[in-house]
Amino acid sequence: MNNNKGESIPEPDAVTPKLLNIMNNLKEQSTTPIYIENLIALIEARDEFGFSKHLMSKNSYEDARQELGDLLQYAMKLKMQENNSKQDCKRLLNDAHTAMLILIEILG
Repeated sequence: MNNNKGESIPEPDAVTPKLLNIMNNLKEQSTTPIYIENLIALIEARDEFGFSKHLMSKNSYEDARQELGDLLQYAMKLKMQENNSKQDCKRLLNDAHTAMLILIEILG
């Protein structure tokens, strides 16, 4: 598939299985697989929701940057909320750390 600039874009249906394969391999090597399992469940849920439709024509770099910005905004909101719990903050930090390890595996 090509975008309007003639650049090759991966088929949307191919992205999630490849990502899940990498994540499952990392889970097998992990000393704390529960964190990766939580992110696997998130990816599977987003895929069922229709994430593959979202991949059709987006600039992947810019889309990823926008999502990182959203993550930072949500983290700040979580920290500012009066009813936030230390447990929620810790869980988000664990998820973000695990996601970073997966990013390094994918892009590194």
